[in-house]
Amino acid sequence: MSDSEFIVISLLTLLILLQLLGLLFNYSTRTQLQSHLGTLKRVMLEAQTGKDFKSMMLDPLGSSKELEQVVLAFNEMLATIQQREKMLKKLSYTDPLTGAANRRAFEQYFDEQWGIASSNESALSVALIDIDHFKRFNDRFGHLAGDQCLKEVTVAVEQTLCNSNSFLARYGGEEFIIILPGIEIDEAAQIAEQARKNIAELRIPMGIDYNKQNFITISIGVASITPSSKMAKEDLIEVADQALYEAKSGGRNKVVIK
Repeated sequence: MSDSEFIVISLLTLLILLQLLGLLFNYSTRTQLQSHLGTLKRVMLEAQTGKDFKSMMLDPLGSSKELEQVVLAFNEMLATIQQREKMLKKLSYTDPLTGAANRRAFEQYFDEQWGIASSNESALSVALIDIDHFKRFNDRFGHLAGDQCLKEVTVAVEQTLCNSNSFLARYGGEEFIIILPGIEIDEAAQIAEQARKNIAELRIPMGIDYNKQNFITISIGVASITPSSKMAKEDLIEVADQALYEAKSGGRNKVVIK
């Protein structure tokens, strides 16, 4: 294959890619891309009509310089796509209302930490959180107030997580879950208790005395285990759920450990 044939094939491939990329961007970016495409097409025409390839590459003011601009534009487009891909991936793992991790992110992280804890024979704790009487709060004050409550609860709970491996996710509705890798049950209970106090200190009014304090509170069920290959990770969540049920049936606004 001659130099001329090689450059034509290479430029044709780049041209197709640039045209496809143009579909992904706004009007302003597409306009700039069209300019680069015009340059690229002219360079291809010169290559097809037999202009010496080496002279094209050596000419600092001619086609080689313009080709460099096209390649630079192409690299910039790729960088933009990669940035958008990262942003979309982050959004796919984030609860849009609270900004906490969503259920999908929780499942993935929990699976990873279960495997690590099993390999290292280390503790893995979880704390399952439920906002007390949240439905009644929503019914009384409306969904906008309910949404704001969820956001404030998220921030307050996150403030209790000092360990970089600790992980908070919105588990569903008014439920949240914390994963505490490498943390034994006693320390996990302390973290949960601090989270409970943080929420009480927000003093979000209930409007009606449902819990003898007239403010939003949370109930928390805490469970801990040292995973092994004979155990199922769902069992740990089930134990935490049982502890949460005891906390709620026992008067709410408390932490129960299992």
